[in-house]
Amino acid sequence: QRGGDGINGQKGDPGQTGYSGPPGPKGMPGYMGPPGRTGQKGDSGQWSTGMDSCCTALSVPNIAVPIEQTTLRPGETTTLSCGAQSYPPAMVTWEYPLNDPRYTVQGDNLVITNIQSSDSGKVNCTATNILGSTHKTYVISVPEHLVLGETPQNV
Repeated sequence: QRGGDGINGQKGDPGQTGYSGPPGPKGMPGYMGPPGRTGQKGDSGQWSTGMDSCCTALSVPNIAVPIEQTTLRPGETTTLSCGAQSYPPAMVTWEYPLNDPRYTVQGDNLVITNIQSSDSGKVNCTATNILGSTHKTYVISVPEHLVLGETPQNV
């Protein structure tokens, strides 16, 4: 036969701490707190349509004057400009007589030196960007020199 429960003794000193176990599962996200304070209002800014603004709209190349007639004098130098406006900027290519060192492309321009009557005709430029392309034609006329005192033939 067993006797009754006796009086509990004093609690003993704590024992050694055991090893940490593996991390537990991730808990549920907490509730969102109240909204923060409203910040200061910024300035009104400026409206800009310039090509250097931060928010320029994309545009297909545009040439204001697609056909231009020009009369040049023999011996002079001229610079032809494609004049395309677009964003992103257009890449310009020129169609001109090949293997003629008097024709040089400088940036978006075509420079023709020592103009001759044989330069009469058409010179074309094409402006292209990712949105499309457009063309410009220069119709060049170079009158031949008439020597004073000489009678023109076939009059």
